[in-house]
Amino acid sequence: LRRKAPGSNDFRWRNNQTASFTYWEQNEPDNLGVGIEDCVNIWRDQFNLNDANANKWADILCDSTYLATFICEREASSTTNLSGSPLTASPTAN
Repeated sequence: LRRKAPGSNDFRWRNNQTASFTYWEQNEPDNLGVGIEDCVNIWRDQFNLNDANANKWADILCDSTYLATFICEREASSTTNLSGSPLTASPTAN
């Protein structure tokens, strides 16, 4: 998932389709700093696993060393999550 045009909040897949789901951290995407945060990262604070923003998305520099996590999209294939529990709700688009 990557910003389509500099300064926009339009993020697209490689095939130019828009994401059908987003899970942005509060105040994200913000294009902070030099204004070229064009990639998306999943936020996870390894020192605070109870962080309310854990697993939410943030825009980030594409050449950042923090790009250890990434976002993929696939079609739903069942009504259960990976642990086998029924899905009850999904995050809302921001």
